[in-house]
Amino acid sequence: PISPPISPTPGKDLRTVTLLNRTFLVYAHGHPRFGIREARAQIMEAARPPILRGACFARDAAGNVSHKGREGHHSFRGWNDSEWSDVKKLKKDDRGKAEWCADLSLRALANGFFPNCTPSKPKETKPSHVCSMEGTWRVSAAAGALAARSYFASGFFAIKAIESGIIPVNHSSPPTSPHSPSHVSQSRNAPAMYLISPQAFRAVAARACDVNVTSTSDLKSRFPLAPADQLPYMCLDLSYCATLLSSGFGIPATKSITLFRRILYQGRMVEASWPLGAAINGLM
Repeated sequence: PISPPISPTPGKDLRTVTLLNRTFLVYAHGHPRFGIREARAQIMEAARPPILRGACFARDAAGNVSHKGREGHHSFRGWNDSEWSDVKKLKKDDRGKAEWCADLSLRALANGFFPNCTPSKPKETKPSHVCSMEGTWRVSAAAGALAARSYFASGFFAIKAIESGIIPVNHSSPPTSPHSPSHVSQSRNAPAMYLISPQAFRAVAARACDVNVTSTSDLKSRFPLAPADQLPYMCLDLSYCATLLSSGFGIPATKSITLFRRILYQGRMVEASWPLGAAINGLM
């Protein structure tokens, strides 16, 4: 039997698929604006200043972020020595850099991502409603219904889980680029499926955003499997992953999510990627 979707899931996003004599009700909707690179640009736009400084980056990090199809670019850098010293003196509350970055992610989700929605905030016990993915999936705050659901994730969630060490891999030589052959090899050394939770992403985000991390070298020692060109974004990316799962989708912090990089197809393990999803969508 097909389990009914959480109401009011848009009917146009539901597809009935029959595989191996079993019928599945599949939620399928494209969200190109939520990719990890696009999210970086959205978060920097939400920060307002022409140069995003500070909490989301190590002290020696600097660079520009742009995305195909978007005009201009956004610059970022870590705090300089005097700014860093001032921040260490002023940071007397229990909020760390991870929370600050999570706030930016939440602001990006609220500004433009959810034009008619107010995403739940981590400290809210009874949000009025939880919105997800540009308002295409809106769920009332029925925590019991959300907790009872099964969740699956792939794409950049899996990549960031590998880079941050949430998913263990047997790989001693980290790649230099997320698109290099060694990165593919690394993902193949990871389990095909792995159980994680929004809380797991929140924990590694706290490590990446730790005030004691003053350089990308510090990040390298904490996340040896992360490619060198991804290290400056570890705090930002992991904070976004945690925020999107918890405040975007409204998934409970300790709820298990099945994260997968590969699926079994005709007796062979194949990479789960957007071309595969596009092919399935085309066949449907």
